[in-house]
Amino acid sequence: MGKIINNIEEVRVGFPNAKLLQEKGFDCICSFAFNGAYEPHHLNIIELGFKQSNSELLKNVFTAPTQQVAIDWFRINFGIHVDCQVEGINLDIYRFICFKTSDERVKETIKHIEDDSHNGRYDTPEEAKEVAINYVLINLI
Repeated sequence: MGKIINNIEEVRVGFPNAKLLQEKGFDCICSFAFNGAYEPHHLNIIELGFKQSNSELLKNVFTAPTQQVAIDWFRINFGIHVDCQVEGINLDIYRFICFKTSDERVKETIKHIEDDSHNGRYDTPEEAKEVAINYVLINLI
């Protein structure tokens, strides 16, 4: 067995997605937030003294949920599922797919993303998920 890696951290959504989440009604409780008061010149993520939701924060401050919390929010509230797939000869290319559950069918495919700049392929699962979150927020909700 190889060396075990334990320095794994939660990945938070980027600032553009945090703003879009709030615009779309995301109000889950989070421990971190973006201070967008000086955007785009000076943008920083702050740790809140205690968990808060968007409705409890000041204007221009946006909660910074993990990517997984955002993806779970899509599934629970809108029936939209986001999945990351690995491919390539060395299993080093990541793609994402979005699909929606409906009453009529278990899976109704929404769209498989083909991003021109990356040809729908990303270097890390986190990068693929961030693009997927942005796509869902702009196009599906």
